[in-house]
Amino acid sequence: MNEELMNEEPMNEELMNAEQQLLERRQWFVRLGRRLTLGAISILSVNLILRSFSSACVSPQSPCQSCGVFKHCGLSKAEESRRTDRTESKGRA
Repeated sequence: MNEELMNEEPMNEELMNAEQQLLERRQWFVRLGRRLTLGAISILSVNLILRSFSSACVSPQSPCQSCGVFKHCGLSKAEESRRTDRTESKGRA
């Protein structure tokens, strides 16, 4: 009977080692997933912060310039915008 118990002990130890390795592997994957998620959130946050500070968005100087009636509009803003366009184009030439 002692021999049977002695034979079972190494098997139990091997089983426990296998379970422990599986648990360690599972914990490694969980930690990896958490770190990847944290990294993705950090990258997106930095991207949003930089985008808010960036003036990379090209918009017309005046909203009138994007209007379809810009050339024929009689509003003061449109006239002012047309004048600045003329002076800029003369300065470039």
